[in-house]
Amino acid sequence: MNDGAGQVAASASRIGPSLSGEDQASRLRAMVGQTLSSGQVNQGAMGQLGRVITDAAREGEPPAWRRAGHAGVPIVAITSGKGGVGKTNLAVNLSIALSARRARVTLLDADLGMANTDVLLGMTPTRRIDAVVGNSNVGSMSGAGRGVGLLAGLCVEAPGGFRLIPGSAGVARIADLPRQSRAAMIDALSTLSDSSDVVLIDTGAGAHAGVTSFVRAADLALVVVTPEPTSIADAYAMVKCLTDAGRMRESMPRVMLVVNQARGEEEARAVHARIAAVSARFLGAEPGMFGWVPSDAGVSMAVRARTPFVLREPRGAASLAVMRLAEALEARLIPRCAEHAPNEGGWLARILRGLAGNRGGAVGMAR
Repeated sequence: MNDGAGQVAASASRIGPSLSGEDQASRLRAMVGQTLSSGQVNQGAMGQLGRVITDAAREGEPPAWRRAGHAGVPIVAITSGKGGVGKTNLAVNLSIALSARRARVTLLDADLGMANTDVLLGMTPTRRIDAVVGNSNVGSMSGAGRGVGLLAGLCVEAPGGFRLIPGSAGVARIADLPRQSRAAMIDALSTLSDSSDVVLIDTGAGAHAGVTSFVRAADLALVVVTPEPTSIADAYAMVKCLTDAGRMRESMPRVMLVVNQARGEEEARAVHARIAAVSARFLGAEPGMFGWVPSDAGVSMAVRARTPFVLREPRGAASLAVMRLAEALEARLIPRCAEHAPNEGGWLARILRGLAGNRGGAVGMAR
């Protein structure tokens, strides 16, 4: 056993046979980091890693699971292996970019207990998810179902033309939502089909049931990753978790990567190549490359101003990249969304639809 494999095996023994909590992907980093850096690791250690992540994938599995996309509305889950990679920022700005293309978009903030999409939007919602779930009926599927029947009623108009279902922050009963209630929330997404062309889900970070249950409901899962080694390792852990979960079911979303904060397309493709190579070797499958977003100083300035960067800097490098992602997503999932538009849209729509460039966006679309 080489030194890298020894470190992986030692880390596996410390972590133990099962994982729980909101930072599972980070706890797996010790095991997958050496694998990604060298591509050579003891098969026994990888087998133990596989068992650990498979246990995490099974945890909290909704007994009545089904893909909400089958109810008539495409669902895209935006997720990540670790926090701080720009996942929520991408979800918000991608929602605006899709709306600028005349799609009717609903964004569900499903980062249970730590929601902050409203912060990025400069909003202060008066009602959130905890108004209809997480109450005294939450332990029963029927009670939870009655609560989430009001999910559509929580939608608020957000800057940029999409609808937001605000999540909750600092509410313990939402952060620890039972699996029956999560399943009922997923079922309730079907009620949005009459008013939405696409539903985006901003999940939490990490490979735990509060995240994977929402990802499993999607038609497409976008895993956000940055070029940082810790993010790459955690993204691989998430891909492995989703791949193992897919082997337990008849269908799973297509898993693809979005490389954020890249210095250029070459770096973005290198990040994808590292994860894809290890995934192909140890999982027998690899995530596709959906696209990339360049590092852009305007993004952090927009966050501080509590204004989405697509609205604040529509001609910025990150904004152009996100618009290209929206174009690719529209072509893939919602080709007829323009049927619902009475006109060509406002100034932002005209600017974003008219801009084109090579500074990031969609590359290597799914096969």
